[in-house]
Amino acid sequence: METDDTIGYQEGRGWVHKWCEDEGCVVFAEGWPSWAFALDALGCKDIQTLARFKTPQEREEFRATSLGTSRVSMTQLKKRWKEREVCPHVFIQGSEEFSGQSRALCEELDAASITELVAGRSMGGKSDVLETGRPVSHRRVGGVTTGEWRVISTHKFLDWKLPKIKKVLKHVLKTTEVGRKLERTSMDLARRSNAFLPVARVRFGVKEIKVHCTCVITQGLVERDLTMGELMDVYDIELETQRQLKMFWAETGTNPSRSFTQQVPVKVLIAVGRNLFKKPEVMEEAWDHASCQYPTGGPNPIRLGVGSRFHSGSRSIRDPGMACVDDPTSAPPSCPHSRKIA
Repeated sequence: METDDTIGYQEGRGWVHKWCEDEGCVVFAEGWPSWAFALDALGCKDIQTLARFKTPQEREEFRATSLGTSRVSMTQLKKRWKEREVCPHVFIQGSEEFSGQSRALCEELDAASITELVAGRSMGGKSDVLETGRPVSHRRVGGVTTGEWRVISTHKFLDWKLPKIKKVLKHVLKTTEVGRKLERTSMDLARRSNAFLPVARVRFGVKEIKVHCTCVITQGLVERDLTMGELMDVYDIELETQRQLKMFWAETGTNPSRSFTQQVPVKVLIAVGRNLFKKPEVMEEAWDHASCQYPTGGPNPIRLGVGSRFHSGSRSIRDPGMACVDDPTSAPPSCPHSRKIA
């Protein structure tokens, strides 16, 4: 597969280009540190992760990923923090007790900003602009779970817009997976079987998901569980991280902990992070949602932050903030960052 150092996040049908940030970042995580993966996708190179895991299995899964080396002890974190010339941005995810302890440490050592997402209901179409205490949902940023959160931050966000991408479960399902044959299905039958239909979104936090969907092998409807790859797609686990986790499970002969299902998905955090690092003097080009292209046409880059460039090359991309490419090979050859997606 081709490589492109500007790509920070890659999924089955799209990618997000990263940009480099000079600011350091510290992640306090209770469980799977999805903030670390979001910051890495955005291009942040200086990431330190202080993670508290419930089980050794969860800890080893994180260590098996490319960000496993970002994990530090409390002693290491304090030492490096005091050595910094510039205060880091802090990102917190965990229980209320864990969050309180993390904030107390931030007050002791000083931070450029503190940001966390807390569970909360969205306000429907009123959440077009993300502000402190305002809601953001997985659905709103192209996710397929029902997760909803409120953003709490000491940083004052600039005006911005969230991606206008709508996806449901069918966008991550593989039609080659077999299962128990069904004569028919409906919303009522699926509900009685505790299953989801392809047109639905998954309840956030569910670790095992059953679906009623079509199968090209049996040429009909089947009832089956989501594969581990599909489950990771649902919760925005990036393709390379998926490969690393699958290799770890195969080599150790262990069953997946599925701890990533309990944390805010990466797409939500990328949407927050894009606005956190946006500079006042560097704003996006206008994006024509009617024609789904830049006013100048073609794969023109837009400035997202200092040193950032994002290239789009598909008419199906609805927003430059989160590329969702139905035909990634359609990028014009003039786009230096176009690549095929698995």
